[in-house]
Amino acid sequence: MRHFLTGAVIAILLFATASPAHAMSVNGCPIVANAVCVGVNLDGAALQGVDLSGADLTGATLRVADLTGANMRLVRLNSADLTGAYLTGATLAGAFLAGATGDLAQFTRADLTGADLHEVNLTSAIFNEADLTGASLDNALLPNADLRAATLNGDSITGADLTKANLTDALLIGSDLSFTNLTGAVLWGSRLTDAQFDGANLTDTNFFQADLRRADLRGADLTNANFSGADMRGVRLSANALRNPQFGCDKSTTWSGPNRRKLERYCQLHGSDCPIILWPCPTAERPCGYLPGESTAQKLVMLAQCYPEYAGRPWT
Repeated sequence: MRHFLTGAVIAILLFATASPAHAMSVNGCPIVANAVCVGVNLDGAALQGVDLSGADLTGATLRVADLTGANMRLVRLNSADLTGAYLTGATLAGAFLAGATGDLAQFTRADLTGADLHEVNLTSAIFNEADLTGASLDNALLPNADLRAATLNGDSITGADLTKANLTDALLIGSDLSFTNLTGAVLWGSRLTDAQFDGANLTDTNFFQADLRRADLRGADLTNANFSGADMRGVRLSANALRNPQFGCDKSTTWSGPNRRKLERYCQLHGSDCPIILWPCPTAERPCGYLPGESTAQKLVMLAQCYPEYAGRPWT
């Protein structure tokens, strides 16, 4: 009897250690660290909290798969289909996602530090509060992406498509957004100090109250860009950047040095063709600024209504 019980206990222990590995196999793919499951179908799989660190899932399909809280450090997801996948709170530090595709993938609060996301195509992906510090997003297609409060400090985001993306309160300190398309994007309150925008398309981009100190906007298209309330101290601009009549800027925007004088001089000389509202007037009935068709005398009267120090003299 004693030998029988001993054998039974050993059998139970062996079953207990083998059973989880067997239970976590999906379509022949063992759901364990360093697994090699190239091209595997994990569509709809419930994989919350699993450890797939170092796994090779190149070309896998994970449509609507739930990987909430999963450990996917250094995982390979190159060219994977992540349509509707849930990766909320997942650890993807150093992961390889180059060429991954799929709409509405969710990376809320995920750790993507140092991850490779170049040339991904993730329309309407959700990265709010995600940490992408040091990640590579060169040539990434992320139109309509939700990147609110995401951290992208020091990232390379050159040539990417962030059309109509929401980057409210995002951190992009020192990031390179050269030649990136940010048409219609929202960057309210975002921190962009020392960021690079060389050749970027900033048409209709909203930088309301953004911190753009020392940012490089040379060569960027600023058509209809909104810099109301932004901190523009030390910003580098092309020589003709402020000649675009659609470049809006109000008094709450913080300028320094030659850029401020450039804007003032432009509207002084070309104000009759300048549809810019320069700042809200605290006393006059309508906003203070130069409007099309107004004479120099009318402009000076308007300025004097708002700010008495301009009464009777040109704006220089």
